[in-house]
Amino acid sequence: RGGLKYNSKNSWEYGDDASSDVYLDNHLQFDANATMTFNPQVQLVVQMLNISNEVFGFYQGTTATPIQREFYGRTIQIGFRETR
Repeated sequence: RGGLKYNSKNSWEYGDDASSDVYLDNHLQFDANATMTFNPQVQLVVQMLNISNEVFGFYQGTTATPIQREFYGRTIQIGFRETR
């Protein structure tokens, strides 16, 4: 399975004028997961988050003035699941 999540620019905080308004920046993130069944009791599970390696951030007025940027990188989890 795969999932695509998009958040458009959002107003976060209003200032005295447009140049002091704070916005949450655009964010497009792709996630995926897969499950492979070896037998009725054991499954391999793989989960991948933020495959597109998107940055999360806020800016003030224009995108040229970022005030916060968060870098999470990609996350991959691999494990086994026991089913009964």
